[in-house]
Amino acid sequence: MEPRQVELDHLTQKEFSRFFAKVESGPECWAWRGHIKRTGYGEFWFRGHNIKAHRFMYLFWRGKIPRGRVLDHLCRNRWCVNPRHLDVVTNKENILRGEGPTAKNTKKTTCQRGHPYSGDNLYLRPDKRGQIRVCRQCQLDEKEAARRAGGVLPRKFKNGKQAQWRGRRARQAKPGKENGK
Repeated sequence: MEPRQVELDHLTQKEFSRFFAKVESGPECWAWRGHIKRTGYGEFWFRGHNIKAHRFMYLFWRGKIPRGRVLDHLCRNRWCVNPRHLDVVTNKENILRGEGPTAKNTKKTTCQRGHPYSGDNLYLRPDKRGQIRVCRQCQLDEKEAARRAGGVLPRKFKNGKQAQWRGRRARQAKPGKENGK
């Protein structure tokens, strides 16, 4: 959802004073001392609408935020309203610059077993959200382990539970039904 664009062309002295009374400027971050949402972002009531405090500050100091772009806190402090700490980026770039699971996983250069995510060892599996990096060596190791175990390969599903995948040999000879019994 695109955030509401607010026009600050005719900002009154009262509006200006009310906003800046809630800003505590420091040598680096400027702390927002007004309402802080559960998400950690400051919020300001302006002309009948809530607006994020850092967006208001950016609009005031630098101007409009281009459509399809978001503000990234370079300092990683969501309550900071220092316009020098705000950078206009795409949402994807903002996520990848962050500290969440998506950013952490993207920065990984090896799988959990230490194989490199590069060259012939990297397979990009299509997914509904994009692509998933898969380690070919781990896939080969799992298939080899399943072959040794008689075709049984443990698989994880989205709900986190494990199920059994049975190869062709295991499907042909079901337990308790050997030789037509």
